[in-house]
Amino acid sequence: MSDPILHPEQVDDVVRPARGWKRAAAYIVGLGLLAASVYLAVNKADWSHLRQADRSDIALLCALVVANVLTNALLFWLATKPFEVPGQPVKLREWLAMVAGTALLNYAGAKAGLIGRIAYLKKYHGISYRANVFTLVALAAGTASIYILIAAILLWRDGVDTTGLTLGTLALVVLSLVGWLFIKPAVGRFGAGQIARRDLPVWIFVWSILRIVDAVVYAGRLMIASHVLGKPIDLELALTAAVVCNFVVMAAPVPGGLGIREWLGAAIVKWGFKGAVVMDLAQGAGILVVDRVAEVVTLLALGPLALLYLHYRANKIDNNR
Repeated sequence: MSDPILHPEQVDDVVRPARGWKRAAAYIVGLGLLAASVYLAVNKADWSHLRQADRSDIALLCALVVANVLTNALLFWLATKPFEVPGQPVKLREWLAMVAGTALLNYAGAKAGLIGRIAYLKKYHGISYRANVFTLVALAAGTASIYILIAAILLWRDGVDTTGLTLGTLALVVLSLVGWLFIKPAVGRFGAGQIARRDLPVWIFVWSILRIVDAVVYAGRLMIASHVLGKPIDLELALTAAVVCNFVVMAAPVPGGLGIREWLGAAIVKWGFKGAVVMDLAQGAGILVVDRVAEVVTLLALGPLALLYLHYRANKIDNNR
């Protein structure tokens, strides 16, 4: 699970009321695509291995969903550090709660999660709307750059090897310096946080590594989902699908890439790495559906607790003022 980062309509939600009918239409289309992928998987995929799946595999799949919540919380926690108001830091556990809670709320289709998060940061931590929007733009640009880098290395090196990892690390250093040139003026304008401008390149590099870890964790989810269905896929294919699916979650007009993630992920799993057919589309859809179910079940367990914690935290801040 990659947290929804930015779509043009989401910026509109911050600065003026969004056109609700567009969101509703996108949500309905997403639900339709999701229903179609579930129908295809249920009726055409082979589910015999799932009935015999080891419970530890299912538990590990849900644990990796939790790990994605943690990596996304760390990503946003790092990203907002330069813009924090002195004396009002955002605690990491608050980000854990915001990521888990907003991920659940976004399944409602109203993008209430993103809007609520920005409002929470403004009211209880003094992070301005402009700083919030800039952070979203920077995160979107950084994420897209890293995903393009991963895809390029996978295609060029036919997978993951020492040469690819070395060149990828050097490319990350270059991207960190470019990101520093982009972010430095905004930190000077909006920032008052704990990260000095001179430390930004290192901070951006650490953030970039963490974004890659997030993609690898999601790739692990897809590998486990494919294993429990009896059609295991390798790391290269899983990472390719993970990058595409995470990009869809980031950019799609419907929160969580509902439906779109399933079909694109299934297509990548079907045609494999560099177009070699691995399995039929229904089996690929089954893998993505299993992963989606694990995500929803995990968020249903975490989300309400996260929202309760945010309510408690907000009341505590209000009472201390």
